[in-house]
Amino acid sequence: MIDQQLLLDGCAAFGITLPQGAAEKLDRYAQLLVEWNQKMNLTAITEPREIVYKHFVDSLAPLSLLGIDAFSGKRLIDVGT
Repeated sequence: MIDQQLLLDGCAAFGITLPQGAAEKLDRYAQLLVEWNQKMNLTAITEPREIVYKHFVDSLAPLSLLGIDAFSGKRLIDVGT
């Protein structure tokens, strides 16, 4: 569904390297998000390119500012409004 290379490149622009398999898992999450959005209206963002940037890269970008490795075991939550 999503362009996984676009996701990896978007993260790399912020100095974030996703671990092996993460892009595939986020792709599956995007598929489920769009599927369930048809039933529950979860988000207005359903285009694959927008999902990459507005859901995934935007949520991961602050990690580079905080000096947190995306998958170091530390926890941070992005709570939408």
